[in-house]
Amino acid sequence: MKPSFMKVTNAFYLTFLRYYARSWRFYGMLIVSALLSVMMAAVYFSGAIKFPHLAASFISDVLGNIVLVIVVVAVFFGGDAFAQDFYSGTGLMILTQPISRISVYIGRLFGALTSGALVIGVYYAIDAAASLYHYSSIPTGMLSSYGLAILFLLASLSLAFFFSTLFRSISVSIISSFMLLFVGFLAIEQVVLQFDREPWYILIYGGDAIEAVPFPPIHPTFQHMLSTEFK
Repeated sequence: MKPSFMKVTNAFYLTFLRYYARSWRFYGMLIVSALLSVMMAAVYFSGAIKFPHLAASFISDVLGNIVLVIVVVAVFFGGDAFAQDFYSGTGLMILTQPISRISVYIGRLFGALTSGALVIGVYYAIDAAASLYHYSSIPTGMLSSYGLAILFLLASLSLAFFFSTLFRSISVSIISSFMLLFVGFLAIEQVVLQFDREPWYILIYGGDAIEAVPFPPIHPTFQHMLSTEFK
């Protein structure tokens, strides 16, 4: 009897969660995320930079590294999602089973998304604690910012999963994902900006909206959607 779509999806979701829970990369990314967040806040608490008057402005500043964190999380959590099957040979066993390939993909994607959301959540939690300590308040825009961060993570993971299906080598898949998500998109963005066009369709450029949500001005991408200011 062929198992149901939801049952297979849930099975691969839980399997991938356990896989990350036992891997060094999950705990390593948790530590890196926490350290980056602490370092950003420590610059203000040490007196090197004065605290802004508004808590929202402070949050916007300390979220300056969040796009890089999300890209690295997507690369390490999604870069080998399927390449590991080709590398170890388990892919042939999975593909011969009477299960939907879409359920395998969705289960693994949301397993990686959940793990990545926890890592990013640590970054936000530390920033929120710093804001609460100094300003006695947490900007409401942080929730919207975190929502955009998860959406950005989902898009980045999707691209990383795509590269994971192209290469048998885990290292090549991870490197290729990073080169496109960060180096490649940044290069394309700079080229487009030289022609006085807003690269709103570039993933990395849109990711800048994450840190812009807690504090105005509105990110150009939002302006593009709300008006016809850009050509």
